[in-house]
Amino acid sequence: MAQWCATTEFLAEWAKNQAATGPLTYEHRLLLSGCGYNADLLGDASRSDLGRILLLEPVELLTAALPFSEYPQELVLRISVREKARTSGVQTVMYAHHREIVDGIVALLSIYLRRLVTHCGPNTVETSDWIPAHPILKRLPIPIVSSSKQAAFWSKLPLNSLTSVDGTTFHNPNPEAVGVSPEKLRLFLLQIGKHPQAKKIIDAARSYHRGLELLFDQPDISYLCFIFAADALAHAAFPSVERSEQERLDLRISQNLQAAASKLGLPADQIKALCLTATDSIRHKQRGELFALFLKKYGAGHTSAPWIFNFEDSAQIFKVADEDAAIKLAYATRSGYVHTATPIRDSALLGTSSRMSVFASMELFVNEDRAPPIVWLERILAQSFLTFVNTTKPTA
Repeated sequence: MAQWCATTEFLAEWAKNQAATGPLTYEHRLLLSGCGYNADLLGDASRSDLGRILLLEPVELLTAALPFSEYPQELVLRISVREKARTSGVQTVMYAHHREIVDGIVALLSIYLRRLVTHCGPNTVETSDWIPAHPILKRLPIPIVSSSKQAAFWSKLPLNSLTSVDGTTFHNPNPEAVGVSPEKLRLFLLQIGKHPQAKKIIDAARSYHRGLELLFDQPDISYLCFIFAADALAHAAFPSVERSEQERLDLRISQNLQAAASKLGLPADQIKALCLTATDSIRHKQRGELFALFLKKYGAGHTSAPWIFNFEDSAQIFKVADEDAAIKLAYATRSGYVHTATPIRDSALLGTSSRMSVFASMELFVNEDRAPPIVWLERILAQSFLTFVNTTKPTA
């Protein structure tokens, strides 16, 4: 968990000083499963080099010198940090946590853009002018051949075709290009840097990012990652919530006690006092209740947000009739319900093939014993995350 602590410290220090945090500038390469452009420009952003600028601080983020239509889109991230002492036994070495910080920022970018962003690794480091060094050593290459890792990205979904008497029409289910306002993205990271629950927010972003990585290969594990992300945010939003008197009286233990006490002829005020005493140890709401409270409060209005993929009319089958029931059922997957393979069917990600199997179609309309669609869960989670970060009062 060191990388998430490093990211928290980096953002908190930057939010406090509003300046670069160190003399060493590392350049990293990322992959974006989609297309990003500077949304603050007027006109066609692809016709200007300024359209490549996605963020200026606390890190610099821009698209590489490739056409905007290139997929996946390669991004360049530059981050300024300082070295810190790291002790192991009797040995002390100086180390810059640039990799760990970037990993956390990549997770935050993924949920802000709602696209999979993958960290490929650093390629150069540049020292400040006030650090004495030979000119050729001001910008040093970092080994990438021996230390590089395979970058994961979403494979492009095939076009869906529909043939009728009027001809053949095609629909592209892939995510649309996403416009990024450098100023709004800066304010988003600034809000996290000042947030009292920054650590838990970055932990949740990490789970969300892992869910995006596994969305196609292991959708059942991806589902659980989204659940864990929402659970972490719920505890950040509601460290402790007490039940009202009526909620405690409505618990099953209170109802059983009321029935037994009524048979004994006890007066109503004594029965109420007994019930409140019996539920005193569980007066705080449990994890599943906080999970539901968080998504219902901060996820309100998520239906106006776009789906993570371009479903258009096909998205109707992913809507849920009763969201309260759907949230409870989604949380129940933590106990292993997902691993029975019941909720994740071939149709969990509509658009992964040019047609839907008969089996998948029947499961959508006939089988009621399944968890809510994974794309619905992702959307309400993303909406809740962004609303929680943007509406919570930051620390001074």
